[in-house]
Amino acid sequence: MSGGEERGRGANEEKWPATAATDPDFLRAITILNAVGWQSAATESVRTASLSEALSHLLAARQRMSGDVADLGLKPGRCAAINAAENSLTDTNDIPDLSLSDLVDLYLESPATRLAVYGTLAPGERNHWVIENIPGTWESGTVRGLRHPSGWGYTGGPPGMVWAPWAEPVAVQVFCSGALPDHWLRIDEFEGAAYRRILMPVETAARSTSVCNIYVLSVTPPEAVG
Repeated sequence: MSGGEERGRGANEEKWPATAATDPDFLRAITILNAVGWQSAATESVRTASLSEALSHLLAARQRMSGDVADLGLKPGRCAAINAAENSLTDTNDIPDLSLSDLVDLYLESPATRLAVYGTLAPGERNHWVIENIPGTWESGTVRGLRHPSGWGYTGGPPGMVWAPWAEPVAVQVFCSGALPDHWLRIDEFEGAAYRRILMPVETAARSTSVCNIYVLSVTPPEAVG
């Protein structure tokens, strides 16, 4: 994707239904993307296989939730690409000028433009300065995870979270900005080794599901294993 307007769509515009946050295919796709680091340096063969598998799960989830991709509320170009993918599940190379990464990005509506926060990066908190000068908007939501006020001792004090789809909802705030991709390296460096950035489904106040970046603990404490 290119262009601030295309990349800057807000979380409240995402049209995956709230049920996506607990849909097994949808969750499996996110898990695969987090494992491979879908926009990072995995080997080409591993990355291609993982993206293909993730896309297949996203297609299955979409088809189960709605028979009409137009219900997603996407722009016409996005609908055309996704319809083409659904008509050619085994050969996405038939879709001109779109890589597997592009298709995943289409389905998840540019998750690199969204950050869910639950601790010190939030407005009014002590580390909000890290992102306060990035233009964008905020929306409330919830994620399924386990949050500890001091990160189970792994963070040196700040809160920590692990993704747990079976857990009760945890309140987050979602920052939406087309400029975020230009700042991920800086924010990653600030968060440090205690955290890693992953994708996680966020159930928004608008009763839809938006896939966002979020910083979780780099290790999973034994106390947080379900």
